[in-house]
Amino acid sequence: MKAKIVLFLLICLCGYAYWHYDTNSFVMPKKIEITQWAKARVNREIMQVTKPVPPADVKKAYVFLKSKTAVYFSIRSGKVDVSIHSDALRKNTYFKVMNYVIKQLAAKKHLKDNDFIVILQDRTEDILLPKELAHVPVFVFAKDLEQNTSAIRLLIVDSFTLKSWTNIYKDLKKCKKSLPWEKKKSKLFWRGKTTDAADIEEFRLNSPRANLTKLTKENPVRYDARLTKILSTEPLLLAKVKKQCGDVVPFASIKDHLGFKYQITLDGLTATFPGYLWRMASGCVNIKQDSTDVQWFYELFQPNVHYVPVKRDLSNIDDIVQYAQAHDADMKTMAMRAHIVVEQELTPSKVFGYLVELLNAYAAKLDFKN
Repeated sequence: MKAKIVLFLLICLCGYAYWHYDTNSFVMPKKIEITQWAKARVNREIMQVTKPVPPADVKKAYVFLKSKTAVYFSIRSGKVDVSIHSDALRKNTYFKVMNYVIKQLAAKKHLKDNDFIVILQDRTEDILLPKELAHVPVFVFAKDLEQNTSAIRLLIVDSFTLKSWTNIYKDLKKCKKSLPWEKKKSKLFWRGKTTDAADIEEFRLNSPRANLTKLTKENPVRYDARLTKILSTEPLLLAKVKKQCGDVVPFASIKDHLGFKYQITLDGLTATFPGYLWRMASGCVNIKQDSTDVQWFYELFQPNVHYVPVKRDLSNIDDIVQYAQAHDADMKTMAMRAHIVVEQELTPSKVFGYLVELLNAYAAKLDFKN
């Protein structure tokens, strides 16, 4: 029970930097665009639902889950009913954003009648359904391809991206004009927290994030990687982390990141969102940690084409940064290729279009006669 409470609190904290980036407004795109790739991707995702799903079974699955992070949405003629197991969830940013977006899209008649469950947590391996309800899917923000569960997990656009991507995208376009490739520093830049599943020394001192910050002390010419927060309540451990990684530094905005050619995407509890997306749109080269955690759009980007892969433990990171610095023209081309993919498939209007296509394709799988 204690572990679940800790996990829930970490969920609420995860991605704080992006809410800090813009907390005053929630701007949805003016139009919805559904691309051919989005249609094909949704079709592949929905193929996991192999038989009709009665709305009554969706409700039974929601009741069975009894999860504090499970939300049940029911849409009829543009009106949305929402069920949650805990009133505390109403204060959670994940919930507030998803609730707002679904109601807005339904009111504008973008969404068909539907009954579905969204799981508002990072890790979802513990989402289990009994055999008689195993045909009912749940929507999740990310999943580990190596972790099996009895529930069908369909990848949906995460709340952080829905909340912040429209504003981040606009700001990226402005910043890229004032910070072209030639004006960026040839250095890897990273800011973040010690996001780990447990507050133990093994994770805090030997995690990829901790190891990355150590490189800054060893070679400040190639790295500027610092911690902005140490998630620990143990004074002794706090002191050890500070000694190894240095004192924490202030939050860095996305604009601060754009002054450097090399960005790095590191998983937290799961895939980082919307960190991976904005880095691929940034005009910088993204060095992505090898991972089995995925989101709905990951297939669009290929290693050594759109980003540079790095081992999960970052043991080859120094070789990669040195190679990048020695092949500047190739890195500039790679950054441009990634940017083009974002423009083709992942602008705000297309991200919301993917969400609409996904929910409507799932709605077609519902059996409203039963």
